[in-house]
Amino acid sequence: MARTRKDSTGSNVVDQYRKQIAKQDTKKSKESLRETKWRAEKKENAPAMYKDIVTLVAAFLAVCICVYCIFYALLTESTK
Repeated sequence: MARTRKDSTGSNVVDQYRKQIAKQDTKKSKESLRETKWRAEKKENAPAMYKDIVTLVAAFLAVCICVYCIFYALLTESTK
């Protein structure tokens, strides 16, 4: 039996619907890949950030200790 016009249109609609779903899945996949990449970069850069913070705190403490030693030395000399 030959296909009627109605049958071919119905399969066309289904094919279009499937294509739309595939496009939406592709968009979701791209977004999830982007998000995963961003998280990986964030994890990669986290240790460097902590290292920078520790270095800054250590430098600040070293300056504070130096200033304290200078004041201590000046005050002990003036009391002698």
